[in-house]
Amino acid sequence: MVIRSAVLATVMCSFATVRARAEDMVTDDVYASAESAGVDAVELQGAVNTTGYSADEYLCLVGEGACPTPAQVPAWTVWDRLAQCESGGNWHVDAYHDGGLQFLPSTWTAYKPAGYPAYAWQASREQQIVVAERVLAAAGWSQWPVCSRRIGVR
Repeated sequence: MVIRSAVLATVMCSFATVRARAEDMVTDDVYASAESAGVDAVELQGAVNTTGYSADEYLCLVGEGACPTPAQVPAWTVWDRLAQCESGGNWHVDAYHDGGLQFLPSTWTAYKPAGYPAYAWQASREQQIVVAERVLAAAGWSQWPVCSRRIGVR
């Protein structure tokens, strides 16, 4: 029993040392974003380092932070090319797959930020792109298997 306690104390001490070193590596912008979103700064820094997204972009994609306003989406993007292939460029298709990027209703519901329309076909082009970025971050281009190949993104 004494050995287990000693091992546990050593592990806890090592964890505290690693945690302290990790905290030293967190950048100011990540601290600010983590604080405003109510998440752990060290974990957010790890996610930023791993994904290449900024702290705010990552928090948006995982649903923990504010997403960019629709006006921040460029006028013509890879998403427009994908929508052209998926739906003929019609961002308001109401069918089995909805919207310009042909979301399943369950996918739309799982990835849309709070306050977005219930269905993709009801959403603006810009809102659909915000959701598509979240889906892309979580699952990759395979969510659009045929058209992502056709337009050359995978």
